[in-house]
Amino acid sequence: MSLTQHSASPDMLKAQERAVRLGVLLDMGSLLPVLVIAVLSGSMLLYSDLLDYARSITAGIIAWGILRRIRKGDVQEYDYGTGKMESLGGLAGSLIFMVGLLIMAGFALHRIFYPIELNAGFTALGVLSQFIGLLICAWLWWRNLKLARQASTPLIEMEWRAKRADTLNNLAVLVGLVLTLALRSMPWSVYIDPVCALIFTVYGIGSFIPTVRDGILDLLDKTLVEELQLKINRNLAVNFDGYEGFHGVRSRRMGNRVLIDIALSFDPKKRISDMMKTVESLKEGIRHDIPNSEVNIIIEAPEPSASPDDEEKKTQIVPLSKETLPSALKLVRSTFRIESDDKPEWEMEECLEPGTHVEELRALGISNPCYWVLCSDGRVLGVTGIYINPKYESEAVWGTWSAYDTTKKGKLSRNRYRLMRKVVYEAHATGRKYLRLCTSDFPEEKEANHLYDHVGFTTYMTKKSQDGKYSILYKQAELQHLAKVFKLDRIKPEEL
Repeated sequence: MSLTQHSASPDMLKAQERAVRLGVLLDMGSLLPVLVIAVLSGSMLLYSDLLDYARSITAGIIAWGILRRIRKGDVQEYDYGTGKMESLGGLAGSLIFMVGLLIMAGFALHRIFYPIELNAGFTALGVLSQFIGLLICAWLWWRNLKLARQASTPLIEMEWRAKRADTLNNLAVLVGLVLTLALRSMPWSVYIDPVCALIFTVYGIGSFIPTVRDGILDLLDKTLVEELQLKINRNLAVNFDGYEGFHGVRSRRMGNRVLIDIALSFDPKKRISDMMKTVESLKEGIRHDIPNSEVNIIIEAPEPSASPDDEEKKTQIVPLSKETLPSALKLVRSTFRIESDDKPEWEMEECLEPGTHVEELRALGISNPCYWVLCSDGRVLGVTGIYINPKYESEAVWGTWSAYDTTKKGKLSRNRYRLMRKVVYEAHATGRKYLRLCTSDFPEEKEANHLYDHVGFTTYMTKKSQDGKYSILYKQAELQHLAKVFKLDRIKPEEL
């Protein structure tokens, strides 16, 4: 996947270049007449056009130059290709305009407090110039928007938004000047001009915020927003059985495209055709969920360890026992911030010897806790479980303390998945509708929360802790949905 591909075809780039060039020439030809009329009339609305012309000409020249260089292929000194060039031009033009709007807003506020009467003759001439400008800007707005819909780039997006703002600016100026002339006998008519100018500046700033935000994120090479990350991870979960190891995902925007690199490893015994089926399924799913995405699957060598079959035999999920209880408790306490009313030791002891803490746990909303541990060569690598809340006994199963030893690298993502699958399997077997979890926004629970969200959990309630230092998150998912995600119909109990 090349990072120097164009976001639009050469013909489309040429059309965009012509559109930007035409706008620049029209702005330069209109600047002097508008300047003279604005100075002689004293109108803030007409003064706003001077700022708009300065912005439009500057941004247009930048856009014109960049599009010209892109079309000619002169992008060698740009490390990140044309997408970076387009984003830089769009961001520069938008920032110039927004700074100018803030300055104009200050002048408009000053004129509200210290109003002046406009020159009627030159104001009428300004009405005529604004009407002509309105027609020109509306046509350019329509023309650039049409080009943006055919092949969107940050530069053409900036241009059509700018012409939209210019059109509305001309309309606001036109209405304001007409009202000022029509109502000039009224003492309050002196406020019409600055108030209309202030309204325009507020609207203009809001219009350009999305362009500035997207441009900054692109230039910072920021990864995708969480919504898109969730879509990627959902597709990884759907194809989980097709690959052996997940080694990370990198993503960024380039112009109107989304570039995604996913590193996977496969079982060496797997046939190439089966590997490619997984790769194509993953790429197709992501492209469907994320329009304009380009997905690159990087196949890495599997970790030098035991074969998958041997690994599954060595690492098993078994019921909690008296022998594994101390290690499981230690793992939970090292993973979570245990509050005074949290009693994981009661839950585990009740699991081993029912009736030991039955009344105390019932007062906490817990009954029938069941725990399992993930063991390898006699060592506890993970712990998980379920319980019933007596208040919601007929509708939901709840997940207990679930932790994994993060110092054990390599199979971390797969074993987390296995623990989650075990919980879903046992909860689904109870016949209840929901699996619910109680988690928090602590940093140490971030990865677990991502896993929950990836497989379909939603947060249905949030509340602050007693000390107000963190939020408690209540999540749930329908067990029928989770059964499909984890493909329980294909799993034998002994395979868990």
